Amino acid sequence: AMSAEEAKAAPAKYLTKLRAGPHEYHVYVHSYLGYGLMAGRAKVIGANASGGSGHPCFMKGGDVTYSYGGKDFPVKALDGAAEFKTCATTSTSAMNVAADCGAA
Repeated sequence: AMSAEEAKAAPAKYLTKLRAGPHEYHVYVHSYLGYGLMAGRAKVIGANASGGSGHPCFMKGGDVTYSYGGKDFPVKALDGAAEFKTCATTSTSAMNVAADCGAA
């Protein structure tokens, strides 16, 4: 969160307002490292680009094309239910959660 003064200086497209009780917070929402919601989704979908029988995170009927950053990411869903454990492994690998973030 940031002060109202700081919010005035920030790019409007990266700001959102959140309310909690009587308080209003200005929150800057932008991912520079590719770990935001949309970029993360593209990484997880792209991690299974050649995944044969379908993406483990999408169940039957979930065939879609996700667009992000000027690229299209086609998703072929599995023929049945999504596979939680395989989806979690795919997601963890795609997001490189073991990498050092450099903040120490």
